[in-house]
Amino acid sequence: MVCEIDPTTSKIVAKILLRTGAVIIRPDYPFMFRSGLRSPIYCDSRLIISYPDKRKVIAGIMVKAVREMIDSCNIDTIAGTASSGIPWAAWVADELNLPMVYIRERPKEHGVFHQLEGRLGEGQKVVVIEDLISTGFSSISTANVVREHGGSVEWCLSIMTYQMAAARKAFGEDKIQLCALCDARILLQVASEMKLIEAATKLNIKTWLDQVGQE
Repeated sequence: MVCEIDPTTSKIVAKILLRTGAVIIRPDYPFMFRSGLRSPIYCDSRLIISYPDKRKVIAGIMVKAVREMIDSCNIDTIAGTASSGIPWAAWVADELNLPMVYIRERPKEHGVFHQLEGRLGEGQKVVVIEDLISTGFSSISTANVVREHGGSVEWCLSIMTYQMAAARKAFGEDKIQLCALCDARILLQVASEMKLIEAATKLNIKTWLDQVGQE
């Protein structure tokens, strides 16, 4: 494994997500994902960008992870997914002095109609940076756009993952390795240790995670 995030580091990320209010745990009124799936947890890492000290911690962990990828497979370019992955990609690319591109959800409807913004060289190895992985489909879509422009993608780096079976299947079929700084189970554990949730809520969410992790 090229990218290793140790449990202590993952807990640091989980605490940042919880303390900034980037994570809402609401089992009684689940959130609707774009995929149609209902979730008792909602993670909005966009909030972290408003906390300079905390975003520096997470960006620093991302930089370390990408350095491991560079040492192993020679990453050339950082790609951010629009819009939530863009600031993280920018901070990582700046720290590593690497080129950066970002990928729109769909091509512009005016001007030059670009979907990939920036300049990507033929054959460049790219790591895709996301904020959150649920089903993984948006990450795969981003990787496909990179490939259409001549790049190759073997890695996706995210702040958090729900560890869904659908994501494992999607990344496996696309031959992309996922490196996540934190996962929903660690988040749940930390929320319990911080006494932010009761035992019944923890069990409820664990049951949901077991379900989506096995489907």
